[in-house]
Amino acid sequence: MPKKQVSVDLGSARLAEKVWRVQDGHSDEVVTWLELLGGQVMQRDGNPVHQWTIRGSSGVVSALTNPPSDPVTTAVVLGFLIAGPYWPMAFPRLLPVVNKEWKRRRGAQHAAD
Repeated sequence: MPKKQVSVDLGSARLAEKVWRVQDGHSDEVVTWLELLGGQVMQRDGNPVHQWTIRGSSGVVSALTNPPSDPVTTAVVLGFLIAGPYWPMAFPRLLPVVNKEWKRRRGAQHAAD
């Protein structure tokens, strides 16, 4: 029997891109994007900034750190900031997409060692 093709919803794919922008050191770019979506930066700590406390468009308050925590935690934080507790329904493929890319990056890193 052929392997079932899994589709990625566009919202999850787009948010996964933002997760990797944070992981790659571009948190300030993602914070600006969150502000465009209606989020409010409540506090910036450090110079250069190492943590943003944000009230997301969902009303949830959370923090993004620089350097970031692991990609799965970053994905959950961004999901909560945008969709609140409904993020798993709004972005149903987010974690599988992030995990797939994380696995690819770890494999590439081990191959380089």
